[in-house]
Amino acid sequence: MHKPEKKRSLGLNAVDDFTKVLARMDIFGAPLPTFNLAGQTIISTATGGIMSFFVFIVFFIYGTLKLTHLIDKYNPSISEIKETNFYDMYTRLDLTEINFNVAFAVEGYIDGQLKNDHRYVKYMTRILTK
Repeated sequence: MHKPEKKRSLGLNAVDDFTKVLARMDIFGAPLPTFNLAGQTIISTATGGIMSFFVFIVFFIYGTLKLTHLIDKYNPSISEIKETNFYDMYTRLDLTEINFNVAFAVEGYIDGQLKNDHRYVKYMTRILTK
């Protein structure tokens, strides 16, 4: 004989459907490393769906607040510092007092090899120090 299937009440169907919706929203689902379960490679739960929903709500509220602050220009932080004539053209800066050392390397544009041509380096130094 054929046994009649039990029909669930409307309340249980709604709870079950809501649980499935929450499980689909789960962004914290754990992947199964070597196999799948009923064709799924990630296990999602209703608890993960609830937490995901709260994360979405927090991000939405934060983004909305930041957007309204941006549009309303709320609490702008504008800093401006202007120093004019800090050094005049006759001020001489002595870098030996602070033990300042400089080193340069010249490389070819096409081949990328370091150039060790003492004449070129001396020539560039004379141009820049005049």
